Formats: sequence, structure tokens, C-alpha cells
Amino acid sequence: MTATPPSHDHLIQENQALRARLAEAERLLEERTAAERQGRVILNTLATGVLLLDVEGRYTFANQRAASMFQLSPDELVGKTLFDVLPPEVARAHHERNRRLIAAQAAETYEATFTLPVGTRTFLITEQVLPNAAGEGTLLLSSALDITERIQAEQALRQSEQTLRTLIAHLPVGVSILDQSGQIAFVNPALEQILDIQHEALLAGGYRTRRYLRADGSPMPAEELASRQAFAEQRPSAQVETGVVTEAGRVIWTMVSAVPVTFADWRVILVTTDITARKQAEAALRESQQNLAALIENTDGSIWSVDPQYRLIVGNARYHHDVSAALGRPLAPGEGVLAPELPQTALDEWQAYYDRALGDGPFSVEATTRFRAEPRTIEYRLNPIRTPGGQIAGVAVFGRDITAHKQAEATIRRLAERLELATRAAGIGVWDWDIPKNELVWDDRMYELYGVKREEFAGAYEAWLQGLHPDDRAASDESSAAARRGERPYDTQFRVVWPDGSVRVLKAAGDVFWDTDGTPRRMIGVNYDITELTQAEAALRESEARYRLLAEHSTDVIWTLDLASFRFSYVGPSVERLRGYTTDEVLAQPVEAALTPESNQIIASQLGPRIAAFLAGDESARSMTTEVDQPRKDGSIVPTEVVTTLLADAEGRVTAVLGVSRDITARKQAELALRQLNETLEQRVAARTAELARANDELVRAIRLKDEFLATMSHELRTPLNIILSRLELLLEEFDGPLTPRQTASLRRIEASGRHLLALIEDILNFSSLEAGTLPLSLTAVDVVLVCRHSRQQVAASVTQKRLTLTTTLDAQVTTVRADERWLTQILVNLLSNAVKFTPEGGAIGLEVRGDPTRQRVTFTVSDTGIGIAPEDQGRLFQPFVQLDAGLNRQYAGTGMGLALVRRLTEAHQGSVSVESTPGQGSRFSVSLPWQTARGAAWVLPDVPDDRPAPGC
Repeated sequence: MTATPPSHDHLIQENQALRARLAEAERLLEERTAAERQGRVILNTLATGVLLLDVEGRYTFANQRAASMFQLSPDELVGKTLFDVLPPEVARAHHERNRRLIAAQAAETYEATFTLPVGTRTFLITEQVLPNAAGEGTLLLSSALDITERIQAEQALRQSEQTLRTLIAHLPVGVSILDQSGQIAFVNPALEQILDIQHEALLAGGYRTRRYLRADGSPMPAEELASRQAFAEQRPSAQVETGVVTEAGRVIWTMVSAVPVTFADWRVILVTTDITARKQAEAALRESQQNLAALIENTDGSIWSVDPQYRLIVGNARYHHDVSAALGRPLAPGEGVLAPELPQTALDEWQAYYDRALGDGPFSVEATTRFRAEPRTIEYRLNPIRTPGGQIAGVAVFGRDITAHKQAEATIRRLAERLELATRAAGIGVWDWDIPKNELVWDDRMYELYGVKREEFAGAYEAWLQGLHPDDRAASDESSAAARRGERPYDTQFRVVWPDGSVRVLKAAGDVFWDTDGTPRRMIGVNYDITELTQAEAALRESEARYRLLAEHSTDVIWTLDLASFRFSYVGPSVERLRGYTTDEVLAQPVEAALTPESNQIIASQLGPRIAAFLAGDESARSMTTEVDQPRKDGSIVPTEVVTTLLADAEGRVTAVLGVSRDITARKQAELALRQLNETLEQRVAARTAELARANDELVRAIRLKDEFLATMSHELRTPLNIILSRLELLLEEFDGPLTPRQTASLRRIEASGRHLLALIEDILNFSSLEAGTLPLSLTAVDVVLVCRHSRQQVAASVTQKRLTLTTTLDAQVTTVRADERWLTQILVNLLSNAVKFTPEGGAIGLEVRGDPTRQRVTFTVSDTGIGIAPEDQGRLFQPFVQLDAGLNRQYAGTGMGLALVRRLTEAHQGSVSVESTPGQGSRFSVSLPWQTARGAAWVLPDVPDDRPAPGC
């Protein structure tokens, strides 16, 4: 008996089942798209340029930062070689380095300086070989961090430090610095000369064996030393006259000033001036004027004395030299020092100085000298001269050049200001905790990091601990305690809870300073916000899990055939589901074992002519779809559809074949069933047979076209993504060792590439769904203001980057429109994105909403001041995969699907789209929708049952 043919209803059910499988595939693609979008944003916001080069030095990938170094977009940079963007000598050197690294399977970090379109820049470059699917390194991952400003800052800092040390080394006064333990950490040569102690002896504490005298010659206890007072009491001790008795019994008279400081490794700065000469001069003055004159001639600086009538008593050579230079003549003893040749302001100033010394006693003043060719800062010390009877006989003046000292002070201030600017710019907060007093001092940035105002913080350790997340307080307290015990450095992270309830993650590090007895006295450290970093790491881990899940459950088998060895270099794990063999088993077999003898003959007859045609310039020969039979491990045969692509190296030689194999058993069975049904129906009813044959042919054609379309998309778009994901899986499983932050950056770059491919897939599949009538619409009352705001937000970053002006004009009477909010937003985003793309920098874009109560229509209009569209080209605007000319394709990237989707989505809403444009002046795209539509919560496009769930539901 003849078997009963499948009924027409049975065919419809099979058709619906096939569509359901397609909907599931679309849902998986949408989930993958979301993950890829996250990674792409992260990678393109990195401050580090990330590049991927093949063995021939050709860039196969670049993030936004890397491309901007060459003033190119990532798409423009990909495909170029080192020799296209770098000087020949530089490109050749780096090309040889890269080949050496790939050959050695090694990694290297180095600094390099390049002259790029953006100027001469210095980069810290890390290069590492990435393995291919067979574990062989054929790609080079290069990350470049621009350290030009850092190097310049370091050089400036070193120069400033060197200048400061040079100035201190040449100061005519002794300078020494005490560290936290009270030991001498630094001395300049002048102090060695003043105290007559060698540098090593001073650092070893040799000064402690000296005896010290008060100004009156009596012994000075150690507690009265300026250094001891400043160190113990943490207050300045100025101008302490101290006699130092050398081992030979000679007395060195000094004037010591000590100032406490709060630097990390400095506690007290001492300035020691040798006043032995002055003391000797005073003694000589009492003994004889002749001895005084001899002494002052050997003193560094200007020394002179005047009587109460401002007449010169005596002056040293420096003084007479300076006066002669100022007056143009020498000044003799007994002659008035307030000579008429001097400016009146100088005369008034110095008369006031002399009167002050004569009336009030000794004092010091700083002034700019008028006796030198270049302005110099001089410290003048004026002391009244008294007779043995106590009467004032005049004024003695000592002028000391302190220009270098002032410059050193200014340099120190500049260094401190630079440090403050650096921490502020980096978002780093600085804190200082006095442990015995429990006083915690924060800078302004610390209050910002903890979300509190200055007056709201109690300034104690407990107040800081209270601001932490309750779950992190115990661990943070223990980290601080361990650092104070000296067990480990203070380096930790924790969460803080702001008063508004938001949580931020902070990184903390600091140093502990101890007393001589080992008691912790002080902690100084920094905090900085790492919230975004921790969020990015969490997102990356989530994305990695999604990628692994997709790869493990993919039904397509991805493989690569190396033509040199004519063996598989990679086979995806899905091969076990398709053929029953594991990946290792397939890699161990010859290529011929993957096909039946008949299919081997088909492929063998196609491959040679196809490669020859491709090398001759026939680009259509690059990709091909073929149906072949493959043997399974259990002896059965599985029919498959194989999409293959020829892969060429930098020199144009075909080196490999990339393939995607898909099980088409179900499709073959459906085709066979349809053929059997057609034959049966033709025998029974001629008229009905003809009708069903046409229907079946259309159904088969639709299924074939759909399969071919999806197969092409799988090859052209999804295959690169699967390769990227496979590479990501190898890295994540740490076959090359533990991951570093730089490797994490490369993973983000791979993630961004995948997002780009999935974005293309989404556009194409959305369009395909619209064409097939399988895209559902859910009509609700959509808030017009809200949908316009969301559309603007999605293009805000591009508008800001191109410095465009975006204005919105809304009709007050139009508050809602009945539409699918998601697809209406997509329509507006596509139109706004086109406007941004084709509008030059500094241009204007407008979004306008108008209602027509008479026609019951709402019109959304997007206008721009861009390049415009010629009238003869406007008719082709809304066709899929169309851009207007080759010039536009090179300058403006895209798939040509945006406006086609706009038209299809608008028509699905029972609306219409139109364009008005003038070349060189701009364009206006208008979408008109019904203001009031039929009631109902949701509806779908024709040919889809109302009760069918939308994809992803």
C-alpha cells in the first residue's frame, strides 16, 4: 500500500518549528550583543593604545586610543602595516623585533619614541605573542601607554632636585637635615667646613663628642641646642648662638636656626652660620680698630660701620667695591654714607635702618642690592656699636648674599605645589594620622572620596572606620594594625558608604613611622577610587562566562585548514556533537577522513580552480557554500552545509581555509518530505497538485534562502566573532600563564571587536525579520518627550566628540503616540546617527516633533547641516545594503542597513518616511505616524500567529 502523505497542516507545523529555532538563534545573538557592547565601551575608553599585528607587521585590530595616535579611526588603521604609519627605519626596526618575538614565542616591555602625526611621543610598549588555535604564536599583541608627560615631569623633577641640591651645596651657610630618629640625614659642604668635621663623621654622629658653649662662654647643655629644641618641641628655634669646641680646643662660634618640617623622611632643617669671624671682629673692635679692619677684610659679604651722624667709620673691600660701583667714586672714612648720588628712596630707606639700630638695637632686614649688575637678595644685620661705658658709638652692618638660599626656598615651594597638583589631578586623597594623639588630617580630595563635608568628619581613626562598609571594617582595621606592628605594608582596599547610601570602592596605601623605641607614631598614606575598575572587572568576568557558555553550546563547527601541511590547525568543540569525534581525534586524522569519498572528490575538484580564480582577482571566489556528507564515528553519514573562506597572508598568498560546518539533516528531511508530498499530490488531483507544488516550491525556496542568508552571516560575521571568542577562551584558561592588567586590556579589545560584529548581525537579522514578517510590535501609549530624550542620550557621546549642536523642538499638544517604544526609539536613533555621521564638526542637528490634528498624524523630523544628498540618489536611500558611492563608503563606515530599517519599521507602524535634501546644505528626514491607532495591547506583523511569543520571551 502507498504511505499516506503528510497533511498540509503537518507542513505548516514543521514550518513553525523551523521558525521557532530561528527565533531562538536570534535571541542568543541578542544576548551576545549586550555583552559585547559592554566590553567595547571599556576597551575604547582605555588610556592605553592596544594593537594586534600579524607576523608580517599588519595591524589586524586597534582600539580608539591606538588609532588616534596616528590620527586615524580603528577601521582606517586595520589592514595597514608598520611601514604605512611609521618612518621606514623605525618601521623596519620594529618589524624585525616583532618577527624575533614571534619566532621566540616571547614577550618584551620597552620604551620607544616615535614621531607621529600627533607629534613626537614616548611610549611604554608591551608586546606579547598570542597563540593561534593550534597553540602557535602568529599574532603579536602590542599595548602602548603614552608616557611622554610622565617622562617630562620626571626630568623636570630630577632637574629641580638637582638644582636644589646644587644650590644647597654652594650655600655659604651650613645646612643639615635630621630624620625621624634625630640622626643627621644630610649635610652640605659648608657645614663640614664650619664645624671642621668630615662628611662621614658627621653622618656617624661625630658632633656628639664636641663640647658646646653659650654666647657668654659658659657650657651649653644639650637640651639648649637649637636642634634638640626644634626636634623635641616641634617649634622653630631661631638664631641660637652656639660655640663649638673642636678636639684641638679651638672654639667655632655659630648662629643656628632650626625649623621642624613634616616631610616623609625629614624632621628638622638646621641652618648654621659661622659667626666666629663676627665674634672675633667684636673682640678686635674692643682691642683695636686695626685688628677689626684686618678681620672684616677676610669676611664673606659686605661689612661697614657708621657713626650716629651716618659717617663711614670703616668698611671692608667688598663694601668699598660695591659703593664705588654705585657712586662712581670711592667713599673715604669720615664721609657721609648717605651720598647725594644715591636715589632719594634709598637714602630714606637706609637712614631709617640706621635710626632703628641706633634707637632700638640689633635687627635684620632683607633687601635687593643696588650695588650689583644683577639683582641680588642681601640679608643685612645691623647692630649698635657700644663703648665700654655703654654709650652708642655707631652702627655696624653685615650684608650677606642670600639669593641662593631664597631660590632654594622657592624651589622647595614649587616642588610642594607640583606634588599637590599631581595628587589632585590623579584624584588621589592624602591623609596623615598622628597615632598617639589620634588626630587624622585629610586633604580636600579625601572628603570627596568619602562623600562628606569637612565639618562632618570628626578627624579621628574611629570616625574613618565608621565610614567604611560594615562588612569591611574588621579586615580594614586588621590591615592597619598589622602595618603598625610592622608585619606587612599597609596596602588594602575597602568599600565606603556615602551618606546618600551609595557605595564606592577605595584603594589605600601608606607608610608607618616609628619612634626610636619602636612605637608607631605616625601613618601617612593615600586613597583613590577604584569603583569603575572593580565594576569593569566584574563585567569582564560575567562576559567571559557568557562567551564560554555560547561556545560550548554552539551547533556550528568552526575549523581551520592549513594548506601548507594540508591538516586541520583548529577544530571547534561542536564537532563531537556533529560527528561523534572529539577535537583531538579529528586533529589527529587526515583531512580526507572528514568527508565521504564522493564529497572529497567534489571539494578536490573545486579547491584548485577556486584558489587560482581568487589569485587572479576574482573576489567572489574567496567564499563558497557547499553541501557535503561527513562520516560519523558510529558509521552513519550526516549531511552538512559548509561555508569556506580563503585566507591570504600579507603577500597575497592563500595559506589557509576557514570553514563553518552545519548539520542540515532536518532540512534535508524536510526537503525530501516536500518532494514526496508533491509527487503524491500530483497523482491525485492535478489542479490541487499544481497549487500545492507552487506553495511547496515557495516554501522550499524561502527555507533555502533563509538558510543561505544565515549561513552567509555565520561565515562573514559570526565566524570572526567565534574565532575571537576561542582566542579569548585560551587566554582566560591561562595557557600562557597568569593574566596581567595589560592582558586584561587586550581581552577588552577582543570584546570590543565582537561587539562590533554582533552589531552588524543585529541590523541584518532585524531587517531579515522585518522582511519575513516575524518581528513583533507591542503598541502602547509612548511618552514623546521620554522617547526623544532616550534617543538623544544614545548619540550624545558622538555629538560631543564632533562638537555638534543638537536642539529639540516639541509640539506641546503631542504628549503621547501609540507605537512600540523600542522600535520608535530605534527609528530616531538611526536618523540621528546618520545626521551625526554626515555632519562636519561644528555643525547643527535638530529633532522636531509636530502634530497635525486634521490628518491625525505625528511627524518626527531629524534635520542636519551635513553634506546633503543629490536628487538622483535620494531614490536609493532606503534600499538595504546601499550607500551612495565609493567615496562615501570609504569616508563614512556603515552597513547600509540603517535607513532601510527605518523605512521597514515605519511601515510596520502604518506610517511613512520621506526626505528633503540639498547637496552641501543638509537634509531633513521625516517619519509620519498615526496619532491614534486601533485599540489593543500588542500586535505582530502579518503571517505570524497572534499567540506566538516574541523572540527572547
